[in-house]
Amino acid sequence: MHKLLTALAITLSMYSFSQQQQQQQQQQYSTDSVTVTENNPTDWELYIFNADFKIEYKFETCNPEIGFDTETVLLKITNRTRKNIAFNWHTIMYFTKECKTCDFVDEYSYTVNVPPLQMVEGSCDMYADYQLKIPVKFVNTNQTQNEPLRSFELRNLTVTEIQVD
Repeated sequence: MHKLLTALAITLSMYSFSQQQQQQQQQQYSTDSVTVTENNPTDWELYIFNADFKIEYKFETCNPEIGFDTETVLLKITNRTRKNIAFNWHTIMYFTKECKTCDFVDEYSYTVNVPPLQMVEGSCDMYADYQLKIPVKFVNTNQTQNEPLRSFELRNLTVTEIQVD
């Protein structure tokens, strides 16, 4: 009976240590909303930065092979650690005064994995990662009736270390 209790105590302490380790490997960050103006930056601007990672954004006019020309926010995420990291967030988009994505957490939540000491970057390529693009407005003259993006935020930003076996 004593051996069984000892084994149970060791198992519970290992489980507790494992849970603590997992909690330390995931961290949530608060983020700010970025207001879209007439003079949006076309060079990379810092969105959030710390010792482990940085996220930047810029505005670009995209001319896809098919479809409408759009102004788009492109995101760039840099992993500054020697660990595999997953970034998860809910994209918040305000058009005029109304949030069009606040009630659609499942549809507008994204995860992007970034290898150690590398970065991933959004592009205008229509087959590129959609998670790294936020639509601003159509720039075609026949599409001027659509309301443009007023602000965006990467809300509930969570950074998690990915264990690679």
